[in-house]
Amino acid sequence: MTKLKLSAAIAVLAVPLLLGGCSGDTYGVAALESAAGPADEVPADVDLSFPEGINEATLRLLAEDKGRQYFGARSEDGAQACLAVVPLDRQVGWYAGCGATTSSANRILTVGGPDGSSATLVRDNADTERLKSEGFRSIHKNVYVAR
Repeated sequence: MTKLKLSAAIAVLAVPLLLGGCSGDTYGVAALESAAGPADEVPADVDLSFPEGINEATLRLLAEDKGRQYFGARSEDGAQACLAVVPLDRQVGWYAGCGATTSSANRILTVGGPDGSSATLVRDNADTERLKSEGFRSIHKNVYVAR
């Protein structure tokens, strides 16, 4: 009987801890919470005007690939994240978009450029098999690109 009471007491204490761990899960991009460095500055001739609520202090260079820089930013509360694609040669204009991070969807957003290229921002620990099957390739753990 004592073992049963002890087991019940452990279960009562353990369940809230386990559930609390689940409720604290985030679906954002941890790279946007890292300390800023000199590479995180957008080129002077590019004006990234993100929507209201996006904290420009969170702007980070996530990747550089094939003549393009991929910047991310997030809202103060982490509920939204943005991805901006800046061509280094400026022959094609930059493009950006924002999406919600509050769902368990793997993709936060996909943006498309005037040259037919696409970039997708995914949440941390996303299942990216579908993206890969659609022809996207990883250039950062949170950024996938396709042409």
